[in-house]
Amino acid sequence: MFQIDEFFQNDKIKSDGFESVGLSFGKTGVPVFFCATKQKIERGPFELKNESELTEILGSDIINGALLDRMTHTAVRAFFESGGERLILVLLSLEGKAPIETEYFDGLICQQQDFVNRGGLHLVKDYDALGDVMLFPQAALILKPDALKDFYFKVQATLEQMAPYFLVVDPPYLKSMDALAQWLKGFDSRWSAVYFPWVSMEAVGFLPPSSIVASQWQLWDGSYGCAEAPSNRPLLKKLTPLVEIGSAELAAVKVDRRFNVIRYLPSGDQAFWGCSTLSHSTDAYRFIHIARTVRSLEDAILRLCEPYVFEPRTEAVAEKLQGQIESFLSGLEEKGILVAQVSDHRAFEVKAEIPKEQNPHDNEILLNLWVSFERYQDRLGLHYTV
Repeated sequence: MFQIDEFFQNDKIKSDGFESVGLSFGKTGVPVFFCATKQKIERGPFELKNESELTEILGSDIINGALLDRMTHTAVRAFFESGGERLILVLLSLEGKAPIETEYFDGLICQQQDFVNRGGLHLVKDYDALGDVMLFPQAALILKPDALKDFYFKVQATLEQMAPYFLVVDPPYLKSMDALAQWLKGFDSRWSAVYFPWVSMEAVGFLPPSSIVASQWQLWDGSYGCAEAPSNRPLLKKLTPLVEIGSAELAAVKVDRRFNVIRYLPSGDQAFWGCSTLSHSTDAYRFIHIARTVRSLEDAILRLCEPYVFEPRTEAVAEKLQGQIESFLSGLEEKGILVAQVSDHRAFEVKAEIPKEQNPHDNEILLNLWVSFERYQDRLGLHYTV
């Protein structure tokens, strides 16, 4: 049960100059790239719509520049080369007073969360509706496997309170799926997914796959919607996986199937195989497209509830809130994001009510929603107090 008024205690500023992201605004699939640099420059966020805009931030000779900046350039270039159209870049300036691994880890996980001095990944909390996909394209290149694992554990812990963001995890460079399964032990997150293996792209170089994953999600969200599984569609750009994965290799993995791979289809095209989150659950949250959609849906519901936080708790107010949420969900049903599993039924149900035996001092509305998705027979329940 989510307490709505707790969500709105953190001050945010509107993302002036940026297109708002989330189901509330009819736009999903916009990634936020968190990167580090040794240059003393503004941290952003910066909106990039092509590769050349990065040179305005990091310098025109970036391809021959410092290692961290070349990493950022490779990730950004891979995103646009593989069909991406828009990303948000957040930069952390390292001071060079500690080993790069330590400074990168501490700087991006930064625990300072007050409104004025938020840093690292917490910076996006200051901006409203900035993006909905989160990635750290340098992390697997900088951190050793154990440190990388700890890094993502800490990101995931913070991510729980950062709807609608969904995390793309880059694994370390590994040579087999069994090694990946071993590295994934301990991960359990419905708001994260991992892709394997690392890849090489012509005119870009080799890199972890998150930048390319983000670009394909953006393309497919625009064409099919975020509720469609992001798998088994040809990739726009030819890649060279650094580990070849065939049917025999997939069948041989017996320990952990919570990862997604880049492989060839029978047609000869390359595609993402699988749409699994890092959740150990057996419910709908094990699927990327459903988890991403619910993540963004929850963000939208919280926005609809915000005006009611200080309204009197009456049946009339509860009825009005219910009507607004039903209207919003009807729009998602018309777009095919929510799909009824039984003919002559709606793809959702909403109940907003005042508890009959509520203590006058409790002063709350109980909000219960049930939603349905295509090709998933069970309804998902979402429950809040307002």
